[in-house]
Amino acid sequence: EDEVWGGHFKGYNPASKRFSPFTFQPRDCLGKNFAQMEMRMILAHLFHKFSFSLSEPYKQWNSDSAPLENNQGTSGPRDLTPEGLEESRKRKADNRADKLGMWLIVNPRTPGPSSKL
Repeated sequence: EDEVWGGHFKGYNPASKRFSPFTFQPRDCLGKNFAQMEMRMILAHLFHKFSFSLSEPYKQWNSDSAPLENNQGTSGPRDLTPEGLEESRKRKADNRADKLGMWLIVNPRTPGPSSKL
C-alpha cells in the first residue's frame, strides 16, 4: 500500500460498514459526476413516467412509536411490513441492525389528450 499510495493514504477503513462507491477527496472517482448525472436522469424519467404512493404500513406509520429512519449511517428507511418488523425483532435479539426497505405502490402515469409521453 505504501508503495502505491505514498504512505499517507487514509481513505480506507476496513472496519467501516459504510458503502462509499465513489470514495473521497483527493482520489475521487473520475466518473463520479457522470454517474450522479445519470442517476438523476433515471430518477427524473421514473418520476415522469410513474406515480408513487406509500403502501399501507407507511401510510399508517406514527412517528411517536418508532423512527422511520435507521440508525446505521445509511439513508434507507426501516421495513415496516409485518415480515420486516418480525425480522427486525429477531435481529435486535442478536444485536444486529434493523431490516431495511420501503414498499411503495407504483402506477404508470396515463398521458392526457394533449400530452406527448
